[in-house]
Amino acid sequence: MLQYIFFFMPLLGGVSSSYDGPLYDSAANTKVNTLPLYDYAGDTIKDEASCLLHYNYLLQQATDSNSTTKTILYYYWCSFNGFVAKLTENEADKMAGVVGVISVLPDEKRQLLTREVERQNYESDVIVGVIDSGIWPESKSFNDKGFSPPPAKWKGSCQAFDFTCNNKIIGAKFYPPLHHNALSSKDIESPRDSSGHGTHTTSTVEFR
Repeated sequence: MLQYIFFFMPLLGGVSSSYDGPLYDSAANTKVNTLPLYDYAGDTIKDEASCLLHYNYLLQQATDSNSTTKTILYYYWCSFNGFVAKLTENEADKMAGVVGVISVLPDEKRQLLTREVERQNYESDVIVGVIDSGIWPESKSFNDKGFSPPPAKWKGSCQAFDFTCNNKIIGAKFYPPLHHNALSSKDIESPRDSSGHGTHTTSTVEFR
């Protein structure tokens, strides 16, 4: 059996779609997605129970009269609207024709496309600058083991009073805000990170 996801338009409008998936003899998982629901005043309905009630209503419209009652396997109502149910090919095609349905998609198993690639030549002497909340130099991400000294083209400096740069963190500088009261009690007038954001983004950029 396949699962299908259905996408729906708001209750105030209507569109039709068609099923363009593989053919199956038995019911399969099907994805159904919808746009947000609206009340009579035109406001978005964000009530979970109301969305689920509407999904069940739409599902029964596409169910064959001689088949067992369909149930919703999964449903979505926050970031996007939709649900997953087991439908036959005929039911999926019928669902695609229900007013308000945007699309009907088979839930297929897919293989990851990312694979390990052996690189013959690595970049060298690349200097990356990050403007953020600072950096926490004690993090293992910034261990300079195996790194050679900074390249000759580096003209910067390490302007930090509470830590020392190394062959990986080759420079640091604190830029004060225009208004001193913009700093919170947790902020440090130093390149040292006080929130963790700068440490996170920097370690992502300079991944090793």
